[in-house]
Amino acid sequence: TNTTTTTTTTTTSTISEIDMKSLLHLSNELTHSNPIYIPYNKAIKLLSTLQQQQSQPHQTSLSCSPQTSTSSPVKQRSVSTLLFLSNQFKDYIITKVNNSTASASSSSSSSNSSTIQGHGFLSYITKYVEMEIGRDTLANATKDTVYRLIYYCLRCGEIQVAHEILDSNRALKDGIVKQVLEHLVKTSCGGNANNGIGMGGTSNMNMSSSSNKEEQMNKLFHGLHTLPNPFVDEMKDLYNRVILNSNSGMEERSEYEIAVLAMLSFSESSGTNNIATTIEDYIYLGLWNALGPNCDTLKMVMSLGESIKQYGSDYFEDTIIEDSNGNGNGSSIGHQSSTSKSFTCGWAYAMPLLLCQCYKSGILHLAQSGNGIGLCMAIHLALGFDLDSYDNLMLVDLSLSEQQQNQAEQSLVNEHNVVIATLLIEYVKVLRSLSPAVALAYIIHIPDSTKSRIALKKSGKSLSQKAEKQISNLLLETKAFGVLAGEVTSDGSRNTSGVMDEYFAPNHVADLLAIAADDSIREGKIMDACQLLSMGGRYSSVLSLLNRQLSSLVVVTKEDEVINSERMQQRDIWRKVSFNFHSMYLSQGRTHVLQVLESEGNLSFGVDFQLILNLMAFFDRCRGDEWTAAWELIDQLNILPENEETIPAMIDSYHNLPSEIQQIFHHIIIKSMECLRELHTFAKSSIAKVNIHQYGDSSSVNAMNASEQRLLEIRKRARVLVNFANWIQINNADEVRTVIYNMEAVMI
Repeated sequence: TNTTTTTTTTTTSTISEIDMKSLLHLSNELTHSNPIYIPYNKAIKLLSTLQQQQSQPHQTSLSCSPQTSTSSPVKQRSVSTLLFLSNQFKDYIITKVNNSTASASSSSSSSNSSTIQGHGFLSYITKYVEMEIGRDTLANATKDTVYRLIYYCLRCGEIQVAHEILDSNRALKDGIVKQVLEHLVKTSCGGNANNGIGMGGTSNMNMSSSSNKEEQMNKLFHGLHTLPNPFVDEMKDLYNRVILNSNSGMEERSEYEIAVLAMLSFSESSGTNNIATTIEDYIYLGLWNALGPNCDTLKMVMSLGESIKQYGSDYFEDTIIEDSNGNGNGSSIGHQSSTSKSFTCGWAYAMPLLLCQCYKSGILHLAQSGNGIGLCMAIHLALGFDLDSYDNLMLVDLSLSEQQQNQAEQSLVNEHNVVIATLLIEYVKVLRSLSPAVALAYIIHIPDSTKSRIALKKSGKSLSQKAEKQISNLLLETKAFGVLAGEVTSDGSRNTSGVMDEYFAPNHVADLLAIAADDSIREGKIMDACQLLSMGGRYSSVLSLLNRQLSSLVVVTKEDEVINSERMQQRDIWRKVSFNFHSMYLSQGRTHVLQVLESEGNLSFGVDFQLILNLMAFFDRCRGDEWTAAWELIDQLNILPENEETIPAMIDSYHNLPSEIQQIFHHIIIKSMECLRELHTFAKSSIAKVNIHQYGDSSSVNAMNASEQRLLEIRKRARVLVNFANWIQINNADEVRTVIYNMEAVMI
C-alpha cells in the first residue's frame, strides 16, 4: 500500500541503527502525520518502559512460584506495564484538562507535564473531577467525591497525592485506609517515612522531583506485596462491610469508595462497571491485584491474558480506541462504529494482548491486520522486542500450559526468533520491489540461533544464517547489484558505494556476494554469478566459472548453426562477455584483477582463459573453412607436438591442462587432424595444377617441389598427432583414434 511505502521510506535512515530512541522518534513523527499511528506510538512507549525497568539482569525463564520475589521476569514486566498505564492515564487527564475551555485558569498555571508532581498534579485531578461532576458538587466534598479523587490518584500511581487528599478530609473516619496509604507512601519512598509523610501527617509532595517520580511509582508497584497481612485482612473486612451495607440500603452506595477499597484490599471489584470503563482500566486493576500480598502473579497475569483471548478480536475491533485527534483513554468500550476496524489496524485487540504479556499473539494479530500497515507496525515492534537490552522480553505468550512453562530456555529463544524472522521475511517480500535498499535494512535484523561468520560493521553482531540467505535472495531476485553492492571500476576493483557497505566491511560484502553467486550457480544463472563474483573481487572464481562455461561452448559445427540456434546464441553472448573481460582486465597492464590472481597464486587461470578463447577462435575458423588460419592458430597454442621428440613434453603439458580443456581435447585432436587433411588436399591439388599448366618451367618445378615438401610435412604432423593421441587419455579414445586413422590414410 502507499502508506506502507511511505512508512518504510521514512525508516530507511534509522532502522539500521535500531534502538528505543530511534523507535520513539519515528513513532512520534508518524503520529503527527496520521492519527492511525497513535496506538503504535503507545506500544513503542510500552516497550520503552519495559526497557527502562529492566536495567538489572534477570533469569530468562518465564516460570515463577507464588513466593517468587518481585525481581522475577513476570512481576518485573507487570510493574513496568502498570507504570506505563499509570502514565498513559495521567497524560489523558492532563490532555483533557488542558483542552477544556472551562479550565483556563488551571491551564494557564500548569500547562505541561513537567509540572505534574505534588500539588501540581493534585490541581489536575481536582480540575478533572470538576469537569465530571461540576464545581458545586466538588466543593461539597462528599465521601463519593473524595473517593473519586483518591481512585484517580491510585489509577495514576500517585499514592502520595491520594494520601494527601484523604488526610486533608477529616470527615472520613476510615483509619485503616489511611494506614494502608501511609504504608504505601513509605514503600514508594524506599521505606523512609520522612520522605513520604511530613510533620502533621501531610505528604512532602514538593520534595519529590520529577526525576524520581517514576522511581517512586516503580517502588510503589514493586512494594504492593509488602502490605502487612493484618492490614489486608482489615481492608477486606471494610470492603465486604461497605458492599453489604450498600446492597442492603443501610448506606448510600459510593462506587468510587468500593473501587478504592477493592484496590487497597486486592479484591475482585464488583459494582464498579461505571468506573473501569476501558480495557486499560480492566488490565490495570488486574495487574494491581496480581502484585498483591500472597498472590500467584504468574497465574493471575496468565489468566488475565486468557480472558482477553476469550473475548476475541471482534469484540475489541468493533470499538473506537481514539478520536481523530488522538484524544481518549485507550480503547474505550461501547462506542460502536462500522469504520473503526480499518482505523484501528488491529490495535484494539493487539494492545490488550501486549499489556497482558501475550506478546506473540498481539504482534501476530497486528501483522495480519490493517492491509499491510499493521504488518509494517508489527515489524517495528518486533524489532523493539529483539533489542539486546531486553534480557527477559521475548515474543512468546504466557501460557497456562504446564508443559510450556517447563520449556528449556533455548526453546523459548527459538520460538522468539522464529516469530520475528517470519514477520521480517514476509515484510521483505513486500519491500523488495519497492526498495531493495530498505529491504536490506530490515533483513539484517532477521534473527536465528545459527549465526553466520559475517558480522555487522558497526555493532560487531553476527549476522544470522537466515539473514544471510535473505540477502542472497534479495540480490538474485531484484538484480539491483549496483544499488546494493556498488560498481566495478575500470581496473576491476569495486567502489564501496553500495548499500551493503553501510552495514558490512568490504571483505564481508565480498563474502555475501560470493554466497549469492553460489546460489545463482545452483539456479543455473551463470551470468549473474560471474557479475557477483566480479563485484566481490573473487577473480579466481570468475575465471574458473568462465573457463567452465566457455569450454562447454568451444566446440561448434556447421550443423549447430541450423539445428541448435539457441546454443549458438549463448556461445556468441559468452564469447562477447569473455572478450570484453579479457580486453579490460587481462591486457591492460597490471590491473587489480591480475594483482588478485597473483596474490592468490592463480595467474594460470588467466592463461587457461586465454587458451580457451583461442580454441573458440580455432573452431570458428574451422567452421568457416579457414583451414590454413585455423592450423596456424592451433600450432601457435603449443598444445600439440611438432615432432616425435616433443611428444613426451606435450604429454606432460596435456596433464597440466585444466580439466575443462582435457574434457574437450578429443574434439581438438579430431578438428586438428581435419585441418591437416584439408591442408593436404589443398597442397595436393596445387601440385596437380602445376603439372597441367606449367610442366617443364623452372618456377613450376620449384613450386611443385615446395608443395611436395609441404605434403611431406603434413603427413609427418599427422603421424605425430596419431602417436600423441595414442599416449594420452581422452574421451571416446577408440572412436577418436579410428577417425584420425582414416583421415591419415587419406593423406598417404
